[in-house]
Amino acid sequence: MTTMLPEHRRALLGSTLRILKTAIAVTPGCLLARSDGDTWEAEVRQSAINSDTGWDGNRPFLSAQGSMLRTLLSGYQHGVGLYELSRSSRDFSVALATLTRAVIEAYARVYWMITAPSPIDLVVRHATLEYQDLRYPVQHDLKVRRTTAPTPEEQPVVEYRAMIVAFLAKHDLRVSKHGITEMAEELMSEVYSESMVIYSGLAAAAHGYGWATSNFFSFAENDLRPDDQMLIEYHAYVVETTVVVVDRLVDAFRPEPPLRERWEQERDRVLMTLGWFIHNRDVLASKDPT
Repeated sequence: MTTMLPEHRRALLGSTLRILKTAIAVTPGCLLARSDGDTWEAEVRQSAINSDTGWDGNRPFLSAQGSMLRTLLSGYQHGVGLYELSRSSRDFSVALATLTRAVIEAYARVYWMITAPSPIDLVVRHATLEYQDLRYPVQHDLKVRRTTAPTPEEQPVVEYRAMIVAFLAKHDLRVSKHGITEMAEELMSEVYSESMVIYSGLAAAAHGYGWATSNFFSFAENDLRPDDQMLIEYHAYVVETTVVVVDRLVDAFRPEPPLRERWEQERDRVLMTLGWFIHNRDVLASKDPT
């Protein structure tokens, strides 16, 4: 198992925290940006389907923006959790894989929405996510709490799902069958050629599959132990998928130059640091980056 020197570990973890803090700072400004130019945001906002009232009482694009913001903030929080557990003296291993997977799955939802090729596709994808998210609550007669006005605070899930279907049917559309596994693999394929293998490994570790957790098992100690090579990979997955999603966000919404420049400068610095780790991960125990 690879063991990093303390200064290497601090540099790696610090890079992850910096990219996440920058993403947290720029994301709300991106999603609030409005442009009348040739942008994805303007095309969707000015589209015919967005002139209709959506299933939740709001314009569909406003609803999608709110969903993207909450989902990204959730992903960033998981990423910060990865940073915190990676610093812990309790030597976590499998838990880091679980948090990494959570980050990727949150990002994948937004990636799927923001790569929609048309306003209609965006609305279908947003509706699909909301509809699929409620497939278990609907079995237990639960209510959904809405976060956007002017709908009631709580509404039976079965009614809410029916409203999604009715809105789509009104526009001769229907819910997609695209699942989170496909979304995660599509996101990761932007960076990795073996996206399916990587995501499957993370999911297997998160579920405690023997072949995945054996990567962390020490026969000498009869216990799960951390592996710094895996730590480098987890942080790389989080950093690089954060870059993919926020780059897409910046390109789609075209925020003010200071916000865009802040993101690009921090992104480039972090990727430079991460590149060193990836290039030298097999010799980190003995090589000093300076």
